[in-house]
Amino acid sequence: MLAAIVAGCATAPAPPPVVEPQGDARFLIDPRIGFDKSVDPNFENAWRYFLAGNDAEARSRIATMPGYPPASLLAAAIDIRAGKLDEASAIISKLPSWTASNVYAAEIALARGDLRAAYTLYSQVANPPAIAATRMADIRTRLFDQLLAADSIPALREALQLQPDATAARMLLVQKLLALKSYDEARRELDPVLNTADVDRPDVQESLAEIDIGRGRYQEAIVRYDRLAKRTNDPRYVQRLNAS
Repeated sequence: MLAAIVAGCATAPAPPPVVEPQGDARFLIDPRIGFDKSVDPNFENAWRYFLAGNDAEARSRIATMPGYPPASLLAAAIDIRAGKLDEASAIISKLPSWTASNVYAAEIALARGDLRAAYTLYSQVANPPAIAATRMADIRTRLFDQLLAADSIPALREALQLQPDATAARMLLVQKLLALKSYDEARRELDPVLNTADVDRPDVQESLAEIDIGRGRYQEAIVRYDRLAKRTNDPRYVQRLNAS
């Protein structure tokens, strides 16, 4: 009897060592993060098998933990990694909300190419681990670039909500508003720049001059264009000065 027990133990597969996942899978954080209820001791091995890429063994271990939310979330992780986004989303929709489940929902949105939804979902993650914060920062940058490329007033406004100090994007928005003769709106968008070192940029001063013209303050505009013409030697400013 003892020999049979020893033989059985000898053939039982040992759990794999903890490994670092690669690619986008590294953003599928431990499903237990933020889950502040009971902990199932069987979960650790299932998680290790997932990290090792052994999905079959991970699913086998998940089956021993019915009703344990992190185990269900791990099943969603397997589906996400396999590109089965609808299946993963269906699992998550039935789970309570905690840090890891919210991160997974954001990752599904990102995998579907919806940067805006992914950023919104990541923004709602409470106390994100460092890797989730890094992911969110990357998504913010990608969404900003996408909005900037859209080159429309609504998109530029949204981009500036992500990066309020992006002066180039702000000036692009101001120029579009000036083209529409929306002088008050253009001035409001310029206000954050006026107390920074960028206030002396030629495009900022030119925009202020155009706002002055739009408001009928021609003398102020002439003074600004005169300074620009002398400072930059740009013939455009001389021509605009003469037209003013």
